[in-house]
Amino acid sequence: MGEKKVIGRLHVYIGYGKGKSTAALGLLLRAVGQGHRVLYGQFLKSGRSGELLSLPQLGENVRIWPTSSVEKFYRNLSEAEQEDVKNAQRASLAEMAAEMREGSYNLAIMDEALDLIDLGIVTAAELVDLARNRPEATELVYTGHNAGPEIVAAADYLTEFHARKHPYNEGVPARRGIEF
Repeated sequence: MGEKKVIGRLHVYIGYGKGKSTAALGLLLRAVGQGHRVLYGQFLKSGRSGELLSLPQLGENVRIWPTSSVEKFYRNLSEAEQEDVKNAQRASLAEMAAEMREGSYNLAIMDEALDLIDLGIVTAAELVDLARNRPEATELVYTGHNAGPEIVAAADYLTEFHARKHPYNEGVPARRGIEF
């Protein structure tokens, strides 16, 4: 009997609770622990979060995709800055998708990619198409706040995070090493 064919699945982590990126990174750790190659990119974040500082320590099996940094919340940017961010994020996603298709990755994580839809940077159809046209054995993760019907239909795993209580709601700012 031959070996079973490996088919990658689409994981979607959504919601307004803490833990979406952390769950994706947990999957990354599990994959690296089993010797898998991982492609990891963050969208719409500053590039200063703790995970980006620690991932290089995991060695050559982790490729961190250099997405462009966003230093302020998108809604706090000027119209010109928003347009620059849109163009940079769209280009970065396209380049990361090309790397995923050409590389031999077991896992690709596109952190906050779903929020690109809400901001009009990409369409849900584009992310569904990207998922459908990835290498067959590549596991893919999208995170973000929302997932429309096209993304939900395409997902093999769909996990929703819901914050029932968070210090941010009491005015506590994000803390280094905990929230970023």
